[in-house]
Amino acid sequence: MTAYKQPSEQIPLSLDFSAVLPTGETVQSSSTVKIVDPDGADVTATMLLDSSTDDSAVYAIITGGTGLLDYKVTFTALTQNYKFEEDIVLKVREQ
Repeated sequence: MTAYKQPSEQIPLSLDFSAVLPTGETVQSSSTVKIVDPDGADVTATMLLDSSTDDSAVYAIITGGTGLLDYKVTFTALTQNYKFEEDIVLKVREQ
């Protein structure tokens, strides 16, 4: 999956894990979002404004980023018994 934003924008991103959750499993509040720049540096502290969960999804508010760079946003959903991960490529572009 790919998402786009401009450097000055604050955008919501989310991943719904309902298709892979076994019966009775729900996404826990300890689930995480991590953002890594093209060099592999963790930039979560500067780009992730907020994150939250519900029973089947992980949500994030993303800000900043440098134009023309592609970031990897990893959503990790922790359930009672399992761990699921999905990535979004976030392309920061001036338009």
